[in-house]
Amino acid sequence: MKHAVVLIAVICVLLNHGKAVSEISQHFDHNGRSIPHSRTSSPDRSSQVQRYSLPEGVELHNDVTYEFYPVFGKTFAEIVSYINENGPINKKDRKRYPSRSEWTIGWSYEFEHTYIVEEDAGVVHVAIELYNISTIHNITITLPTLIDTSPFNPIERNLWKNFFMRALDYEHAVVNILKDPAAKSELSIQFSDINYYTLTSSSGMDTEKEVRQLIEQDTMKIGREWVNGLIKKIASRKRQPDEEKP
Repeated sequence: MKHAVVLIAVICVLLNHGKAVSEISQHFDHNGRSIPHSRTSSPDRSSQVQRYSLPEGVELHNDVTYEFYPVFGKTFAEIVSYINENGPINKKDRKRYPSRSEWTIGWSYEFEHTYIVEEDAGVVHVAIELYNISTIHNITITLPTLIDTSPFNPIERNLWKNFFMRALDYEHAVVNILKDPAAKSELSIQFSDINYYTLTSSSGMDTEKEVRQLIEQDTMKIGREWVNGLIKKIASRKRQPDEEKP
């Protein structure tokens, strides 16, 4: 261990020797599956929502995509019954709910590595620094939109708004879990702990390629556990009774 510390100190001094910089990005979907790539969030996506789709006073997030499915009925009870039969289906439990969230989450970072070859021992000592670590979200929320509120009396309009807001608040809570600054900080700290590798030296070895593969493997493992933690937090939330069965 002491020998490794001394070697790292040497590497820090020889910063101009064997130095390279590269960038990596990795992504997962809302089921915890690794995916090849993910689109970054577009600005002001809530501006694409037609305002008549929303009850008065509803606030949306600019960096979330909202999709709507039409609901029909002449009374609040009919609307609720329609949503029971036609709301978004959850693929895991095969039940229908008033709303649904689908998302991908990922991260990108740059890394720099500096190395020296200990020829007698046949090893390469590599110092790693990960920086510019950032998370990337792509979130879509599906909500009901009432086509015609004209048959509703004021009490029913208020019931509809309260129903809609409970569904929206439930999905926005999912957004808050995904964007939690503490969670982002936790991921960044774990990535930053990746700082040293020892490789077996061989003739013609591509040090940068091997280092990149090791970093990708380690961040993928850390990231997968981190994403699964977010999924568990989201799954632990319970809908209100009238959200589960409107």
